[in-house]
Amino acid sequence: MMIVSLTAEISSTESDRDVVLFRQQDQDKEHDGLLYELRGVKPFIHPEFLQRVNSLMQENMQTLSYSDISIEFVLNNDERADILVTGHGLWVDGQPYQHYYRQPMARRQRLELLISNVMTDLVMQGKLPVALYIYRQK
Repeated sequence: MMIVSLTAEISSTESDRDVVLFRQQDQDKEHDGLLYELRGVKPFIHPEFLQRVNSLMQENMQTLSYSDISIEFVLNNDERADILVTGHGLWVDGQPYQHYYRQPMARRQRLELLISNVMTDLVMQGKLPVALYIYRQK
């Protein structure tokens, strides 16, 4: 068993890094009378990185699948105000949620978000799923 922790680059367009978090800008949304700008977060694992990991696993007579990988975000709110967080099929601070919808996150609060196996498999296939949405006051 091998445990690896990686820090990802954040990008809006393209990157050649092994792990990237792509930002997707969506239309502004109104919530409780306030206007928020909305960003989707799309995790991406570069295929060449997966190929290197697969080669290492095969040398040890192992295979790599979505069940061998967990993708976790640690989200810190460093904004001046509360933000809202939305995600589906994930664990938030160890609690499972089918729909974690527009939940407020106070300034200086920290959340640990673990995405589901289905989402992890989509990431490994390079499908660029939106793992979560972050709403920031305008």
